[in-house]
Amino acid sequence: MVKLFVITSGSMRPALSPGDVILVRKSAEYSPGEIVAYLTSDRSTVVVHRIKAVEQSSDDIRYTTQGDANNRPDSHQITQQQIIGKVIAKAPKIGRLVFFIRSLPEWVVTSIIRAPWPIQNTVD
Repeated sequence: MVKLFVITSGSMRPALSPGDVILVRKSAEYSPGEIVAYLTSDRSTVVVHRIKAVEQSSDDIRYTTQGDANNRPDSHQITQQQIIGKVIAKAPKIGRLVFFIRSLPEWVVTSIIRAPWPIQNTVD
């Protein structure tokens, strides 16, 4: 299954920028250099960073990740269970529409959705 995410920070610049939409797919294994989306240990946030190193023990695999624009690796390693998947494609700037819609008052969005849209039927 493929999942969509909108990039909201600049930590992955220049590879990914705020407003980019990414497609993420689960994989059996992940390698250094791949960009992955993962859940933080408390499962409250999705982070999209690049794998810098993989450490495998007899019972676990741990990944060191880092944002391309960050000076140092993330403070905590992640496990395979935290990884949602790797980035397989991006659509630059498409997510800006999502940001715009989220910035509108709820009543505006609701009004647009409920508005009677003119539909023209034609018979040949």
